[in-house]
Amino acid sequence: MNEDLASKLHADLTSGDVRRILVASADVMRLWDRAALQALAAHIPEIRAKTTGIELGGALHPNAVHLQNAIARMEFARDQAGCLCTLNGHSQFTDPSQEVAAGRLRILETHMDGNYPDHYVCECLVCGVQYKVIERSYHYTWWGWDRI
Repeated sequence: MNEDLASKLHADLTSGDVRRILVASADVMRLWDRAALQALAAHIPEIRAKTTGIELGGALHPNAVHLQNAIARMEFARDQAGCLCTLNGHSQFTDPSQEVAAGRLRILETHMDGNYPDHYVCECLVCGVQYKVIERSYHYTWWGWDRI
């Protein structure tokens, strides 16, 4: 486990600084180190207490969802609830191309709608589960993950 990383993320999540909280939340969402996630999970009550009442902003989508998703990821790791790919369906911000770049996912098929991707068929390289991942955009690009 990278204890320095877990300590830094803990410090950022409890800092009271909106930017640090949001950056750390995004970092937690990309984190696959179970030991680091479990170490952070031990601090969930403190993280919740120190972030309650902080306005995290967001124009079209409340930024508080990023912190909520990060906490859910810590809880999932703490509870040893399975492969972390399961959580991709809980966050519309999980970009399959970033998961491919990180070596955790393989895109098996790309289905196009004209010139734009409609959906992908993907496979988790950790556990082998396959997903249909739709890609949509309006004010921002988002993805919907459904286990096949």
